[in-house]
Amino acid sequence: MFPTVNASDIESLAQDVVEAAEGLDRRLYPKAWNWRMNKNCSWYLNPTADWPAFRFGKALLRSEQGHLGRQPTSLFSCFFVEKGPDVKLAAEAYPAAYRRGYLSDKTWLWWDFLAALASGEVNSIVEQVGRKSSQPVVLEIAVSTLSETVVAEGTGNPWSLREYVRFRVDGPVLVPLHSASGDMLQSVAELSYLEEIPHALRNNKDLAWFWLDIYIGVDLSLGSAVESNSAAWNGAAVWQRTLRPWLSWIR
Repeated sequence: MFPTVNASDIESLAQDVVEAAEGLDRRLYPKAWNWRMNKNCSWYLNPTADWPAFRFGKALLRSEQGHLGRQPTSLFSCFFVEKGPDVKLAAEAYPAAYRRGYLSDKTWLWWDFLAALASGEVNSIVEQVGRKSSQPVVLEIAVSTLSETVVAEGTGNPWSLREYVRFRVDGPVLVPLHSASGDMLQSVAELSYLEEIPHALRNNKDLAWFWLDIYIGVDLSLGSAVESNSAAWNGAAVWQRTLRPWLSWIR
C-alpha cells in the first residue's frame, strides 16, 4: 500500500508543496497539465514562470488515473526531465515560432542530467529519496511522438505515448517493473544499472527524432489518515521526502 497524502485533490496538494518549498528552500511555479481538469490532472512545479518550461528540470505531481491500470487516487511524486526532437534534425518540420519551445538543443537540462546519471552522481539522490520516504524509488522512461500539426495549431495535446519502461531502483541496480517497450526502448529495458541508461539512449540515433521523458519518484495515494488507518503525509512531507533531494536539479 502506498503512503496516503492528506489532500482532497492534486491541485490543493500542489499548492501545499509549493508553500513548503518556498518556506524551506525556494519559490516554485505550479502549472496544471490541463487547466480544464486542473483539480486532478498532473501538476508541474517549475523553477521558472517562463512557459514552455520543457528544457528545465521540474518537480511533478503526476496523476496516475487511467495510467498502467492504477486507481483513480494514485499519484506519482517525482523529479522530471525531458527532451524534444533534436533541433538540428527536425527544425524544418515545425513552425519557427515553436522551435525553441519544443525542439531540444544543448541548453536543455536533459544533457547535463544524462551526464550525471552516467557518472553515478544521481545515485546518492535516489538513495536519499528512498531513505526519507521509506518507499521504493521508481524510474520510468517514456518515448512519445510529437505531432507537427498539433504544435502548429497551438491547441490540443501534441504528444502520443509510444513506449515506456519502468524500474524499481535499488541503489544503482534496476529491477524491472511493468513496461511496454518496443524497438525504441528494448535496449533500455534490458539494462541492469542506473549508470548504463545514458549510453543506451545516446546509442539509439532514432531517438533524436522523438520526445523522451525521465521520471524518478515515489508512488503515493490521495486520501486521508482516517481512510488509510495510518498517519497521512501533508504537502511539506511530500516535498521533504520525495522532491527536496532533487532541489539542485530543479533548474
